[in-house]
Amino acid sequence: MPAFLTHSRAIVEAGVKEGCFTVTSPRLVSYAVLDLGMGIAAWYREDGELTEDTIVW
Repeated sequence: MPAFLTHSRAIVEAGVKEGCFTVTSPRLVSYAVLDLGMGIAAWYREDGELTEDTIVW
């Protein structure tokens, strides 16, 4: 398994263990979070509806 997947899953599992959030599948949640981050490249446009600041904050 690539290191970025191992680390992202470990972050989710740590959050669950500390009671920060509840999930049924840390594996699926880590994939979803990674996909959200990578997906921005597919739809974000500088001249689009949302500014960079709006997305970030």
